[in-house]
Amino acid sequence: MLKLLFVSKSSALTVQQLRLRQLNPSQRLQSLRDKCATLHKRLMHSATMRLGIAGYKLRRLQDTLQAVSPQATLDRGYAIVTHVHGDTIVRDVASLRVGETLKTRVARGAFQSTVTKSVQED
Repeated sequence: MLKLLFVSKSSALTVQQLRLRQLNPSQRLQSLRDKCATLHKRLMHSATMRLGIAGYKLRRLQDTLQAVSPQATLDRGYAIVTHVHGDTIVRDVASLRVGETLKTRVARGAFQSTVTKSVQED
């Protein structure tokens, strides 16, 4: 009977020791550290990917903006013609008068010209 009581107490002690090991904070802390490290890696990867995608989109927008800029139009051989006084863009020859001075801007500079004749095209 005493031996049975000893075995029973010994088993209970073993069970309690197991429970105590399971409740040991160092194991829980290590588990949480591992989880933090995994989450940190995922966060860094996600942030890197998002920044890469945003950078790509920004470059595409810059390219689009550059393609439609007035300077890009001038670089393709076009000119911007304005009235000397007021700097309004000439869109219609009907707004011009013979003898009027115009400012013409090209890709690398500008010059003035004088209207000698205007021709209305359909």
